[in-house]
Amino acid sequence: MGDTFRGCPFFYMKGGEAMIVKDIIERIRASTHDNDNLDYTDEQFINYINNGIRFVRRTILAIDTYLLCDTVTGANELPTEEEEQPQENENVIIDDEATSSEEEAEPVDLAVIKMEKPFSSIESVRVNGRTLRPINPRLIDEPDREGEPHCYFAAGFNNIHLWPRPTGTKVEYTVTYVPDLVILTELEDEVPFNSDIIDFIVEYGVIRASLVNEFDMSQEAQIMGSIIAQMENLFHGINGRGVQTDGYWNDTTLRTCDYGRRYR
Repeated sequence: MGDTFRGCPFFYMKGGEAMIVKDIIERIRASTHDNDNLDYTDEQFINYINNGIRFVRRTILAIDTYLLCDTVTGANELPTEEEEQPQENENVIIDDEATSSEEEAEPVDLAVIKMEKPFSSIESVRVNGRTLRPINPRLIDEPDREGEPHCYFAAGFNNIHLWPRPTGTKVEYTVTYVPDLVILTELEDEVPFNSDIIDFIVEYGVIRASLVNEFDMSQEAQIMGSIIAQMENLFHGINGRGVQTDGYWNDTTLRTCDYGRRYR
């Protein structure tokens, strides 16, 4: 397997350490005037925090998926002939039972990239320095065709298949993907967001807690609308982007001839 490099979101550092669930709960309790732990349990607040993370995550996915991406690099390599040959004294006798000194290695398939963590989506796959394009596996007529890979498709949420099947003995890959959401369950779990986003999660938790004790939620609704607007502005400003426009007549659905009359 390969090495993983974490991109955005980066961790909020508190005294050299990432912020944990316990810190967020303390902030929510202070805002809800529940410092004596009488109105809400830690389990309730952990549930609110997880819901807040889902809310933030969906907002980010709608604006800029790369803010949630991780990148993993690695290589699939076939064993050499020397590695395939059995070594002397490979079996060791223990209690009159023959056991292998090493577990039998799983066969290597150059055409399958096995991810260590499940993914929600795949943003890009590069193999041997070349960017591959996604393909619908149902459109592949020759699944066993061999050659230089130029397409990929996901099978399950841990495996990425390459097509055509690569030849040679080694395939180097770089995969940028969105990891699956990790549910926080313990007070010591780290929250994988920076301080700005944690502020939004705290406000979300406060509003969710207030829903239990209030009937008129107009003020909370206004606050939530303000929070959403602030989050969207923050996410739009992280990665620069250009605005590309095209001419009206360049639209493939509006291919026209004389004075706007459509081709028949």
